[in-house]
Amino acid sequence: MKQYSSLEIEIEPLLSSSVALRNHSDEIVKQRLPERPPATLLLASIGDCFAKTINQVSRQEQLAIWRSIENLLVNGTEEVKNAIATGLLETVLNEMSAGRLDWFSQVENMGNATLAYCKSWDAFCGVVYARPK
Repeated sequence: MKQYSSLEIEIEPLLSSSVALRNHSDEIVKQRLPERPPATLLLASIGDCFAKTINQVSRQEQLAIWRSIENLLVNGTEEVKNAIATGLLETVLNEMSAGRLDWFSQVENMGNATLAYCKSWDAFCGVVYARPK
């Protein structure tokens, strides 16, 4: 029987919202055994997978993922909140600022706390998104 860490249990709703994220997380955890990956490393890797697969899933699945992110950012333990912010969201924002993921196609899916964090981080980094003409 597989043993789950408290982190894996807490992020279960996020992983349940996407087969790609679940498979990716399982692979990262498996690669690190017998140790567990640090929370920020795991969530950054999940963020990378999310950014690369988001446009391949339905809008309903996109919304489910963003809702899970919002819930963890607002209601997670401090460890999970920090890992969501500095791991997952900053990885996704890096893809957006590099032009590999469109900010405008995702911003409407974000919850209030997620959007506030993203805007704050982008302002700190000096990132400004321009609508395509």
